[in-house]
Amino acid sequence: MIDMLGILGFVTLPQATESRLHSDAEITLAKIRLLQEALRFQEAQISMTLSETDLKEVEASVESTPMTMEVIDSLVSKVPNVPEFLSVRDVSKLTGRVPQVIRRHCASGKYEAEQVAGENGTWRIKPEQFMHLSNWDAFLKERESEIENSKRVVDHALALWEGEGPVDNGSS
Repeated sequence: MIDMLGILGFVTLPQATESRLHSDAEITLAKIRLLQEALRFQEAQISMTLSETDLKEVEASVESTPMTMEVIDSLVSKVPNVPEFLSVRDVSKLTGRVPQVIRRHCASGKYEAEQVAGENGTWRIKPEQFMHLSNWDAFLKERESEIENSKRVVDHALALWEGEGPVDNGSS
């Protein structure tokens, strides 16, 4: 499940606003407030289309639902095929930036990431901060396709290794 703060990865602040804020806590609170305003606006728009009876029914349903963290977590659906971490190459594809810039942003803390195996290791970058990008869904589809192609290559190589000849998996 995506935690509630993970949703904030979809919220972007105007650059001028973000540059005025001094801490991650301030940026997080600004995103929460921006999201609240957007939700209030959507609520007003939808409320105008419902009858008084429908509005009362919605209100009664919401009031009868206890707001615990378990309920909140269950309201946020799991995003399919989201990797636990992204690579420098993945983020480079998503952002259009060269890998060296991605590494620099990881090292400076601009991207939430961790370096495995010390100073010269690879970066594991949290995906939530890129899920708001317009090409996110296309990226996931392409990534899934690459994984499937890799699996076919492995199956083919194993069959050749075991002397079974090429594998015909029905694709061209």
